Amino acid sequence: MAIAKVLCEKADTVIVGGGMAYTFEASLGRSIGSSLFDPSYVEQCAQLLSVGNVVIPTDARGLPSTSPFGPDAGEEPAISFGADIPDGFAGLDIGPASAEHFAEVIAKAATILWNGPMGVFEDAPLRQWHRSGRARGRQVRRRVGGGRR
Repeated sequence: MAIAKVLCEKADTVIVGGGMAYTFEASLGRSIGSSLFDPSYVEQCAQLLSVGNVVIPTDARGLPSTSPFGPDAGEEPAISFGADIPDGFAGLDIGPASAEHFAEVIAKAATILWNGPMGVFEDAPLRQWHRSGRARGRQVRRRVGGGRR
């Protein structure tokens, strides 16, 4: 969380996705089902959101909590959720509205610090960000990369 705080102090916009996003969402009172979550950072996430330059997902895609996911997962299709993820489900990727919004933010950026994909990209139904973010992200002049794309 320390790096997120530093980035929020220095960057015009910080997009938060992946597992970290669910703690930010919980700090807004959203239901996150059984998504990855760290309760010890809820207060810090709320403070970072109050600055106004942090963008988090507005929708999600996921699976029932008991479903396997990743490279060895089955063929179960991802389920789309709005801002709230019901109990018994886990958010594992950003939804289509978030992917579109994130791509718009990235298209306007001159520099991107990229720290990996937003979803479980090894699982075909869970790579919304991987598909939609890459094409528009290539329009920028500079990119500093991390993680796999």
